[in-house]
Amino acid sequence: MKEWLRPKDAGEFKITSREGNSVTGQFVPDHFIVHVWHPDYGQKWAECRLCPGELNVQMPEVGSVTGRAIDATTKAPRQGVLVHAEAQPQAQALPNLLPNRRVGDFHATYSSNWAITDRNGNYRLALRAGNEYLVFSNFEGFIQNKKSPRISGLPANETATADDIELVRAGVVRAHLINAETKQRILFSAKPKKVSVVLRCQPKWSKEDQLYPAEFTEGSSFLMRAANPDYTYSIAVEGNDPTISPQPGTIVFNVQPGETVEIDLPVDVRKPSSGL
Repeated sequence: MKEWLRPKDAGEFKITSREGNSVTGQFVPDHFIVHVWHPDYGQKWAECRLCPGELNVQMPEVGSVTGRAIDATTKAPRQGVLVHAEAQPQAQALPNLLPNRRVGDFHATYSSNWAITDRNGNYRLALRAGNEYLVFSNFEGFIQNKKSPRISGLPANETATADDIELVRAGVVRAHLINAETKQRILFSAKPKKVSVVLRCQPKWSKEDQLYPAEFTEGSSFLMRAANPDYTYSIAVEGNDPTISPQPGTIVFNVQPGETVEIDLPVDVRKPSSGL
């Protein structure tokens, strides 16, 4: 189907409430996006602006991506791993190298699919042929030991085998607030409402920070699981609790697979001022 554009017959509307507040906008005839997913064809979507009407979705030629998920240390297969493959928008990233292909075409050729690995760690994904795909995984408490496998130019009606997904036990960051004067950890009887610990991390391949709030567990612990060895982390205390004042400075660190990093964060503790 052709790319959907705002129709020329779209009108405008204005609504005024009894209180005098006005809302304006554009009236467009009914427009629907239909998502279709099939385990043997992957995901596809089509657009329609005529209702009632009929929309036929033609599923594309597909190829298959197979592979397996294993433990990076023991090489044993991992069952129950969620594996997800997604097409990569090469035309968007490299428009000058593909002048005859419109950026919007990626929406027409996009495809994705997912599967769960079996007892032998194997998976199979049916995906639209011709695309380049990255294969990702998700398994509680584990991360990929290597970059996501890549499949280029998936052939139609054929099978491409991806590199093994090697999983390692993720690192853990456990932060504690300590009184800067007494060096004692500050214990909370319940989750603090005005204090939080925020992890900022920057992947080696990125210049932008990502934020990960740490989860309060018990006592003095703020926990973040699935820490990645390819990230550089910094940690800080944030909030507006009048009794706790974070000290200046940044703690920067890395986390190795399976490692638990314990970090004490010094804060100034003062008694709340009493009203007169």
